[in-house]
Amino acid sequence: MVLVAVEALIGLAALSRRTVAVSAAVGLLALLAIWVVGQDFGQLYTGQATDPNTALIATVMAVALLAGYYRRPREYEDRLRRRT
Repeated sequence: MVLVAVEALIGLAALSRRTVAVSAAVGLLALLAIWVVGQDFGQLYTGQATDPNTALIATVMAVALLAGYYRRPREYEDRLRRRT
């Protein structure tokens, strides 16, 4: 129940421009925690892994999104300010 509430709050925080980076960072940490604790590193060493290391792919995507968020061109920021 707590995990569902945390994931819902992360998703709601992603809807606001001011909290999208925080949401992505917290979501990344939650993803890694679930991968380590809940999925036991994808259970690669058991021989029964059905979706090995999907968390790693999602982690790469989250890092790419965060990097893109922090490296926006200055012209893009200026255009956004003019529209609002």
